[in-house]
Amino acid sequence: MDLTAQFEEGLKYLEKGDDTLALNNFTKIIEIDPNSGKAWYYKGYIENRTKKYNESLKSLTKATLIEPTHQKAHLQRGFSLYHLKQYSDAISEFDFVIDFDRKELSAWLFKGHCQNALKKYKEALDSYNYVVILDPNYLPGYLHRSRLYLRLKRPIYALKAIDKAIELEPHDIRAWLIKGSALNTLKRYHEGRLCYDKAIELEPDNVDAWFHRGYSFEKLRNFNEAHSSYDKVLDYNPDDSNTWKRKGNIHLELLQFEDALACFEHSLQKSANDHITLKKSGLTLLNLKRYEEALSYFDRSIALNSKDPDTWYYRGIALQKLERYDAAHESYNKAIDLDGWRSEAWFNKGSIHRFKREYREALKCFDNTLDLDPKNSVAWFNKGWIYSELIRHPEAIFCYDKTLEINPYSVGAWRNKGISLDELGNRLEAVKCFKRAHELDPENEELWGEKDLHARFLIRQNKA
Repeated sequence: MDLTAQFEEGLKYLEKGDDTLALNNFTKIIEIDPNSGKAWYYKGYIENRTKKYNESLKSLTKATLIEPTHQKAHLQRGFSLYHLKQYSDAISEFDFVIDFDRKELSAWLFKGHCQNALKKYKEALDSYNYVVILDPNYLPGYLHRSRLYLRLKRPIYALKAIDKAIELEPHDIRAWLIKGSALNTLKRYHEGRLCYDKAIELEPDNVDAWFHRGYSFEKLRNFNEAHSSYDKVLDYNPDDSNTWKRKGNIHLELLQFEDALACFEHSLQKSANDHITLKKSGLTLLNLKRYEEALSYFDRSIALNSKDPDTWYYRGIALQKLERYDAAHESYNKAIDLDGWRSEAWFNKGSIHRFKREYREALKCFDNTLDLDPKNSVAWFNKGWIYSELIRHPEAIFCYDKTLEINPYSVGAWRNKGISLDELGNRLEAVKCFKRAHELDPENEELWGEKDLHARFLIRQNKA
């Protein structure tokens, strides 16, 4: 058989989809004529189709050396480089093709993919935009453009692009998944859920659709439907760590701590280095009052990510509950260093200083708490308590009044205000405060200490 006949036979096999026989033919041609650029091209083309990218790159490089202007060889070589993650070199190949033919749609598309991979998002968007200009009915152009808009946190633009894709092909599951993601990003969770329902209608075993449907329901606080969707994911993939984590989050939200812990443990079996799941496990154990165990999880989480202020804050709580106050103080400081707006950390620092009778430092912490959260009635109460201890009753009364503005049912504030008023000789107003405290909680004997025996006496003396 001469080379022309063998070449034609190879093309016939290629047309039939018989890559093995086609490859054999072109390989034999190369053995006879190593300078056949077309044979090297088709050999590389088939190797690309069969995902043998290292081999295809060698073949296509040979083809372009023999025929430097072989446009299709450069295009296929760009595909090989793209799949081998040599994105900059791939872009050079696609640019070469575009210079010859600016209407080569696949060169623009894959150039966009390479730019996206290199995080050159604006350039990638320009490439995808050019794809849809070249062919306004080309579905992949809209799909990739909408995904990029989502990455750029421009969900409105993503939604417009994906609606065009759905108009072109209403049965493309990818389009419905992207639209659901755009709607969820916009917090339009009900509409997002409907998109995932459509995706499931098209492909009932699509785990991505079930997972994101669950997420939509979770955000809608329909936890039963969320659990059902997540369970469907686990039917297909029992070891999916992200799904177990989301189930754990729901149980944590519902204060079902044992169930939450079990889910987080499932998640950690496959993602042992997920610092967020470690943190959530620690938080769950904190709520179960298993403070030593909680501390170990927070430490593991911090070892993986020391920049999360939440973890340092929760770690501080665990240490404070374990009465390791100096270490707790350090954790709160770290949380504040990472997030200076964290009023709870300032408050807990103040509580430690108050417990240690370091009143000046405690007052500074409570002042910082109130700068960030002026409606924190407990911080106002604690300031009042310290001023009472320091026998600075006018300041104490001011703080108790602030407490009662926010929480008129604070028994402690009514009681302590009465004590301060009595110390200042304002017996009539003191009696009113003691009466109100007693009305709010008449049965709580712990509230009625030595000073309150005097309060009861005053109440009896002023019943009229």
